[in-house]
Amino acid sequence: MTQRLSLIASRGTDRLEASFTHEHDQIQQMIQAMDEASDPIQVLRLAGFLTLHNRAGYMPQCDSRPLHTFLEPDPEHEQISYSPAVVQMLARIFYGNYPQTYREWLHFVTLDERTFPYEALPMMLSLATRYLDTRHMTKRIIGSRGRWLIDHTTHRGWDWAKSIKPAKRPRLTKYGKQESRVIERLEVARYRRISLEATFELQTMRFPWSKHFSRILAQTFETALQLGTQYQPTDLRQKLDVLQWSIHPNQTNRISDTLLSYHPHGEYGVIRHEFLRVMTFRQSLRAVFSESV
Repeated sequence: MTQRLSLIASRGTDRLEASFTHEHDQIQQMIQAMDEASDPIQVLRLAGFLTLHNRAGYMPQCDSRPLHTFLEPDPEHEQISYSPAVVQMLARIFYGNYPQTYREWLHFVTLDERTFPYEALPMMLSLATRYLDTRHMTKRIIGSRGRWLIDHTTHRGWDWAKSIKPAKRPRLTKYGKQESRVIERLEVARYRRISLEATFELQTMRFPWSKHFSRILAQTFETALQLGTQYQPTDLRQKLDVLQWSIHPNQTNRISDTLLSYHPHGEYGVIRHEFLRVMTFRQSLRAVFSESV
């Protein structure tokens, strides 16, 4: 019966030649009771009925091995306590308009060695599936329960997590060196523009930038606009898309005022409001971690 339904699904109901039959009398009576003049509707009803029939009374397989023989938690991932606010912020990131901020959430969670409930694991794995550069760090913090979930899940989108190696703890000194390289490029341009080379470097720096580095970038962006550099709305939005996800929130007002003085109306005004919404969300994200330290 299942094979015939699959064949009909591939060929269509136009060639349906005979009625459906089943070896069990009671099921055959149910099939006859669902007789429908429209063949497509009859096929859909029958498929739903057989699906429920197959699931009824199903007993999941039980692993008779003691739990400790195949699931042994890591000492650092006991998940005894966690900050509800941190997890609520993860849910806002997952269900909201700014999933890109998962990188920043992940950075602070890893840096502070935060714990979280197991219910957060599917959200983290789904976000890491979307943002490839977060996968190694996600693998680091999901712990033994996360690895168990990866090994036993049927979610094919998470297959990447089975072979990838976990990242090391964030190295702030390494981030400082990366910032210094960009500052050198900005210095070559006398802090009058953000060159293509510097933009490329910034795009690879997937971590929250320091206050000092953010101030230099905001100042350079401000100088470029004041010197009359002409940006089309699309170009300006691309520049901000590089800055807004990593620049320190204390530069929000400075960049906002720069945009306002550059071109306050039209599409430029829309870009400014979008920037402010992103920065407001990021400020709320940082506040969660600063309050729960």
